[in-house]
Amino acid sequence: MTITAQHPATPLVGDPLGLAQARVDAALDQLAAAVAEHLSGGVDPLGVAGWARRDEARVAAVRLVALGEAERRGAARTVGATGTAAWLSGQGVAPGVARRDVALAGALSEPDHHRRGC
Repeated sequence: MTITAQHPATPLVGDPLGLAQARVDAALDQLAAAVAEHLSGGVDPLGVAGWARRDEARVAAVRLVALGEAERRGAARTVGATGTAAWLSGQGVAPGVARRDVALAGALSEPDHHRRGC
């Protein structure tokens, strides 16, 4: 299995978020190379899978914060989409999943979301 990356443009000087994204992209490139080269050796594949799941959840949290802000700003409409869920669908996310993610992002962006019961 080959892992390919699609990197965004080089971050602007003074853009801490863009710089952090570039560093994560570079680290993921290094990780993919290391996995391809060393995972078939003595490395514990379940340990790697568990670690990856934990970091995947951290990235998902960042994604939800960004989606909540995009929804609040109406950012998708500025790029021609009818809404954030429609923009996500255009990015390859199934429409139902896109709607769910935007709803979750919106709920999590509410100031008192942590006080609500399940």
